[in-house]
Amino acid sequence: MHRFASGLILLTALLATARAGAAPLADWEVRLRYEGWQTVILVHVVESSFPPVIDSVDDDSILDASATVLVLKSWKGPFAAGRVLHVAPLGGCAGSSCVSYPLQAGDDLLIFDQRTEDPIHAVQPFVLRAEDSKAAMATLDQLVHDRPSSPGPNQRLERP
Repeated sequence: MHRFASGLILLTALLATARAGAAPLADWEVRLRYEGWQTVILVHVVESSFPPVIDSVDDDSILDASATVLVLKSWKGPFAAGRVLHVAPLGGCAGSSCVSYPLQAGDDLLIFDQRTEDPIHAVQPFVLRAEDSKAAMATLDQLVHDRPSSPGPNQRLERP
């Protein structure tokens, strides 16, 4: 089973790298990511010191960057709606699938991550803007509905 999960993660990483800046995810891609990642959450960025653009893994402007996010909805993982989390840059990684996402205060983002502890990482290929991800979120809702024993709370917190 561990090899299968590792294979899914590698496949989703390759697909994400190939489709950076491409059209919204297809249903099968959403399903693949859901199966391969430990945390799938919708967040609102409360505050952030990330720069507005991050071009590479070697971008020194992110060394001390951090963000605080509010979980709006959780499809998978230990972070329930209403939880405040921190986001840190991903370190010790190379390649285009390791570039941190430039979180900005006010953003609503769908994040796929392997971490199940605070802080989490937001890596460009695995972060989608909420307004561009309505279909992906509908697919995630259906996945959770079809699998009621899935780990992670399926709740939504309305922002004031």
